[in-house]
Amino acid sequence: MRSQWREHSDEMLAFAMRWAPFGGGEAGEIWAQFGAPERVFFLRLRTLLSGPPAGGLDELTWARLRLVCERRLLRPEPPLPAPSDTDDTLSG
Repeated sequence: MRSQWREHSDEMLAFAMRWAPFGGGEAGEIWAQFGAPERVFFLRLRTLLSGPPAGGLDELTWARLRLVCERRLLRPEPPLPAPSDTDDTLSG
């Protein structure tokens, strides 16, 4: 059975190509378009890029996309925000 996210592989690759010159896109843009945190997006993208180049893409472009992906995965994850005294989302 194919993973559901793989159904969006063309969109993921198009996004990656569009944003590659800028480091791969902003976390908010990734979330808005794919509904996934940036780390999850780049892990999935790395899986897509582990195979041969998709139709119409040359090896150099594929290698550049892999490089952007690996660089993003090396970034430390941002810390979770600390709950504030006025944050009542956890209280009933």
